[in-house]
Amino acid sequence: MKRILSLLLCMIMLLAAASGCAGRKEPGADSVPGKEQTDNPGSGEEETPGGGEAGEAEPEKKFEFRPKVWSVYLDEIYGEKFKQAWFSMVDALMAGEDTFECADQETYDWLVFQFPGRLFPVMNEIIEPYYGYTLEDGKGRFTYKVTPEEAERKIDEFAELVERILNDSMKEYYTDMEKALALYSYFSLNYEYDYDTYDRMRDHVVDYTSAYRFLTLGTGICQECATAYSYLLMQAGVEATIMMGDSEIQDTGHCWSYVRINGNNYHIDPTYVMGNGNWLEYFMMNDEKRSEEYLPENYVIASNYTQEHDCPAYSADDDTFREIWLTTLLEFDHGTHILRSGGYDENGDPVTVEFDYAGF
Repeated sequence: MKRILSLLLCMIMLLAAASGCAGRKEPGADSVPGKEQTDNPGSGEEETPGGGEAGEAEPEKKFEFRPKVWSVYLDEIYGEKFKQAWFSMVDALMAGEDTFECADQETYDWLVFQFPGRLFPVMNEIIEPYYGYTLEDGKGRFTYKVTPEEAERKIDEFAELVERILNDSMKEYYTDMEKALALYSYFSLNYEYDYDTYDRMRDHVVDYTSAYRFLTLGTGICQECATAYSYLLMQAGVEATIMMGDSEIQDTGHCWSYVRINGNNYHIDPTYVMGNGNWLEYFMMNDEKRSEEYLPENYVIASNYTQEHDCPAYSADDDTFREIWLTTLLEFDHGTHILRSGGYDENGDPVTVEFDYAGF
């Protein structure tokens, strides 16, 4: 009964978290130069700005799908027992088994209901946990919703999709910041906000939202978008997770991504950039910038709706990227570490900003 009440509370809070997405602040179509969105979201056909091919010292490699992804935030919040249980669960799925090693009941209860959608989005299409299951001999259990053949097909198709998105949007030799920027641009150009689902959630419980839906359909709400963005960054080797917060302006909730690059934490909001033509206001934000809309005291990181696990006192205080927040990405050069973006000066005249991001 406790778990059922908890799940109902999560669904109620999801409505509040998603409601902040549709009221996002967007620059006017004539105010900032930028590209238009493609007609086929998720196709990967739109080229992402990112010139400056590396020389022979950095031969191009291709991204390959990794069933197991993890991040430093998960280490710091959940710890080793969660990591080992999650990896065991992934191994079981990939082997077609239905039991996995798990340290204790609390780990199982949290793991099976929270981790799959964030760390292996297709998993929820294939399996479901046992409600009220009690660990037996240190083993957790799940049940399959599809045949072994269908499970293998779904995983293969999802792996191909992830590899295509990563290889279409970025290069393996990019720095972590460049990977985050390239994927941010890719989301701007290839995905759309799902206003129909947002409107439906005002009056009905919606249980079909997921990062998997977002990646396969090319549309979604904030929680789907942020989870997908953070997941793809983890696939590319970037430390990332999700964060949720309440709006000081609209009294609503929202979900975005949180990354650690060069030892610093940053907020990145891929939802707000969808369809906004590479607008950089929501890229590599510090706490000051993010708090213009969402209250730091209400942040929930790598968790759902409330901070149920202890976590460090995270802060994002670096303002290196302030110069580009009110501009639109034109291109960046991996070789010279120069990002070119367009904006307007105080007189309303168009200007081009050349931002040196050496060290990132």
